[in-house]
Amino acid sequence: NAFQKQFAASLSTVASVLVANPKIPTNATQFKNLDYSRLAQDISHYGVFSEEYTELAPLRKTIDKLSEKEGVLLVLSNRTVLGLWESDFVKMIH
Repeated sequence: NAFQKQFAASLSTVASVLVANPKIPTNATQFKNLDYSRLAQDISHYGVFSEEYTELAPLRKTIDKLSEKEGVLLVLSNRTVLGLWESDFVKMIH
């Protein structure tokens, strides 16, 4: 993907990055899909905790664990984040 390295670099100063891989092809036909596994690895090279998730349960477990020690959780998404928005997570943050 044309923006993969820049994307990883832009997240180099955060505490952690949880990469949700929806396993859905991109709609941007001029670009390849992000390599989600590689993105997590690239971010980790900056010393930032980063893992790829393909299922909601492990993602939620990590979110819950990190929320106990980190003050702010920011979710960037253009999809449903493995069903996160449809889960009880939304009720918990209201």
